[in-house]
Amino acid sequence: YNKYKDRGMYGLHMFDTVFSFNEEWLQIWANEYKRRGLHKKLPFTVFARPDQHNMSEKKIKLLAEAGCAQVRMGIESGDSDVRKTELRKPGCSNNIILDRVQLLNKYGILAKTYSIIGFPHDTKESIWKTLKFADNPFVQTRFVLSYSPIPGTPMAAKVEKMNRESNIQKYSFHFSGGVKNKNYGPHYINLMLLWCYVVFGLQLAWLSFRSSPLKFFNIVPSRIYWGWRWGNPLLLTTLYSLIHASYWPHWKRVQKKQWIKANAGLEKSLSVVAGGPDVKFMPAENPLMNKEA
Repeated sequence: YNKYKDRGMYGLHMFDTVFSFNEEWLQIWANEYKRRGLHKKLPFTVFARPDQHNMSEKKIKLLAEAGCAQVRMGIESGDSDVRKTELRKPGCSNNIILDRVQLLNKYGILAKTYSIIGFPHDTKESIWKTLKFADNPFVQTRFVLSYSPIPGTPMAAKVEKMNRESNIQKYSFHFSGGVKNKNYGPHYINLMLLWCYVVFGLQLAWLSFRSSPLKFFNIVPSRIYWGWRWGNPLLLTTLYSLIHASYWPHWKRVQKKQWIKANAGLEKSLSVVAGGPDVKFMPAENPLMNKEA
């Protein structure tokens, strides 16, 4: 931190794939991070599997107390069964994921999700189901990527032919177009990715702008210009200009207001149904999260 604090470092990204796996280690790490005072100086993000073990309320609270700004979760599909059988992610049903998102909001941690379209089994209906599940008002950043077969994985073994011959960027999650699939045309995935960039990108731009207009105009134009000058794709350059770490404290203010408003509305409705003001709100009961039946 001392080496880079004066070089424009706003935050820290942890790239351990499941940062919160070991609770004892996480407790030791969080205590040390706080002992050094970094929880007040250097906000950080982590990857975490969205299940009840890796994202228990106790672990989320530990992360929040240590200064965690954002948790990044791979939700991949909008179908719990696909996530369990095809993607080998048991314990990550839609309802459990929605509960994790609620807990993150409860403790003031931003949520970022990654969804994937273009799987070998995908249909137009399953893709829209995934996008609908990803469009959660309590998730601040939503990334949608295209499936790229990785040799040696179980799903890649099911793919007769990987769709890479005419694709210069073979392993690009942004441009691969998924695998060849008779359920939709050859350009459908790229068109859907473009739709996601536009729709989710505009939502993110609005969040960034309304949380801090000055920060927005200070960052976005210059980042887009220099990204374009350095040869980066315009859409990606625009997207990454909207997720700068300096937005995090401003996003959190909006998040807190939204969460308080949602809870207040639910407490009022529950009080009316129950016939009194003594009904207590529990995060896992929030109907705004659109749980499965």
